[in-house]
Amino acid sequence: MSLPHTLTIKEEITEDTPHSSSFVFRYLPPTAGLTVGNYLRRTILTSVKGVAPIGVEISDKNGPAKSKFTALVGVVETTPYLILNCKKIVLEIKEEKDEIVCLEMDIENSEDKEYTVTANDFRKNSGWEIKNPEVYLATLAPFSQLKIKLYFRSDYGYHKSEEQKKYFPEIENVILLDANYSHIKGDGGVNFQVNSIVTGLDKEEEELKLTITTNDAITPKKALLGALEAVNEINDNIKNLLK
Repeated sequence: MSLPHTLTIKEEITEDTPHSSSFVFRYLPPTAGLTVGNYLRRTILTSVKGVAPIGVEISDKNGPAKSKFTALVGVVETTPYLILNCKKIVLEIKEEKDEIVCLEMDIENSEDKEYTVTANDFRKNSGWEIKNPEVYLATLAPFSQLKIKLYFRSDYGYHKSEEQKKYFPEIENVILLDANYSHIKGDGGVNFQVNSIVTGLDKEEEELKLTITTNDAITPKKALLGALEAVNEINDNIKNLLK
């Protein structure tokens, strides 16, 4: 199937849904809309590189937590709940690297009142940006301390926590995390619909509307371009193997 020279693509930003855009492909041949929509959706969901937390070190005033079941002194939340909150952080790494990025915070509440810990309490770094600094992490009791080292890396797909062990051969007390590297908001983050359009006498073509919603670490357009690059790479590898 070859696409016609009359193909057009228009991006429509969805104003009522943050970080969402629709891409309208017009003048596709009959049946091409379903084919193109399916392969773009699957590729965007599985083959676009993203960033996710893979491990965390947590310490209170008594020292490091040995596991996710360790109780934290002076922290209202249980350790599992604190970890779940940390996994909500959306991180954009400014430069593509295979290195692990570590976010660090050391909060000492010297006040006679509780302190609300958010993602904004991590130390700033020019190499990355937290896209949702307002996300709530924990409540720290008066005269308590909380230290967190949260490790991120770039990859594809979903990886179980035990797979992360190889990245921490010399670091103790790291709680390993399951990692979903996709920047797309779940399976529903990519949808498409196909409509028939009449373009001339006895001539019918198709319009494909592909809607992409991200978590703000990348734009919908960048997600689409990443999917197209992945498809090109797969096609090139197949061609080279068949030569």
